[in-house]
Amino acid sequence: MVEQTSEYGWHGQPFWAPFFHDKERLMKIICFLKKKDGLSSEQFMNYYESNHAPLATKLLPFFSSYERKYVIKDKEYKPGHLNEELPPVPVFDVITEISFGNRADYEGMLAALKDPVIGKQIADDEENFLDRKAMVMYFVDERTTPVDVLMSARAQPSPV
Repeated sequence: MVEQTSEYGWHGQPFWAPFFHDKERLMKIICFLKKKDGLSSEQFMNYYESNHAPLATKLLPFFSSYERKYVIKDKEYKPGHLNEELPPVPVFDVITEISFGNRADYEGMLAALKDPVIGKQIADDEENFLDRKAMVMYFVDERTTPVDVLMSARAQPSPV
């Protein structure tokens, strides 16, 4: 039996192998995006939701899911497990998750972005509300704990 290591998963396969080689596997990109200087958080969110998200879904109809998670920079948040210390202020304002049903959809989006008309429209619109130089994007391999496991854990007495 092959042991799991930091570079290789079970069965001796690199962790990334199924993600990049399985053409039918769901693909997800996580984007950490920063608002353009001079915009309030409300202006940023309103522009993204009212202008950019509709434009992106119209010009890039390849997503199986397109979600935005806006950071709430609330100083009242106190993470008890961290001795009530506030986390540092994040360098991004929204986490955008873009999922593709398969690799063909992802490649379709890439091809559309290379089209000079579509790519320019997306980039020009991003200039209206994003600090494009601060964009950070990653492919992720998402894992979800099933609801029945979570509910079962809730039914157990607390270890503390």
